[in-house]
Amino acid sequence: MRSGDLNTLTPISTALVLLKARWLFLGLTYLVVIAYSSANSPELMTERAENEFHQLWGKAVELASVPAASKDLAWAIRVEHEVAAPFLAYWALQNLLEELVGPNGATIEPVVHAQLIQALQITLKRYVFEVLLDYEVDRKTIQDLRIHLYTNTPSIDLVVMGPLGISLNLRYLLSTQNTSLFIKDMEVTNIRYSRWKKRFYRKYAKNNDWRGLIDALTKKNNRFFYSFCRPDDNKIDAPVYIQTSCLN
Repeated sequence: MRSGDLNTLTPISTALVLLKARWLFLGLTYLVVIAYSSANSPELMTERAENEFHQLWGKAVELASVPAASKDLAWAIRVEHEVAAPFLAYWALQNLLEELVGPNGATIEPVVHAQLIQALQITLKRYVFEVLLDYEVDRKTIQDLRIHLYTNTPSIDLVVMGPLGISLNLRYLLSTQNTSLFIKDMEVTNIRYSRWKKRFYRKYAKNNDWRGLIDALTKKNNRFFYSFCRPDDNKIDAPVYIQTSCLN
């Protein structure tokens, strides 16, 4: 299927393609990655994963339930420390970036590569904020959770209550790095995030315009996080990406 070819999709899939990417990360925002050890049985690994999942999910529900008027800079700082930063710690961003930019990624210089990883990380954090800021999230949002660690394609599968009451099937693809598992990509109704978004990234990658890609991502992120900038707020404890947005 070609990216963007709506004629080949079911009505539900078509609706999903038209949704902004933040909905794809509903649920993923609240996942934790499980320590991987051959000494642990599948039962213990699954039990641990579910317990950690529910702890982080509870924090996300708490932050989402804050009244809109109180979702200010102080709230944003809590989201960063309690949800967004833990979420990104479990992502294999290198794997995702490789899928997004394709073969041309081999030409990226180390300094520029680090900047791209940072821009991608902040973009994913923005999805977290968008979900917690704009949508009704409660303990009924996640309808089912199944963890498959000991298969050829490790994954975490969820059923999530999406827009208009539609149940969405989400799959989080995992990769093994040393003794840990990390999320490397995700699918919603068989639409993989990296395949959906690669057209945007490869528009710059084919010309090795890495600075243009970084600037495009940064511009989107700064525009969003600027909403937390108020002249009388003390921004010293704010994450760097919010401090930067306040300067632009």
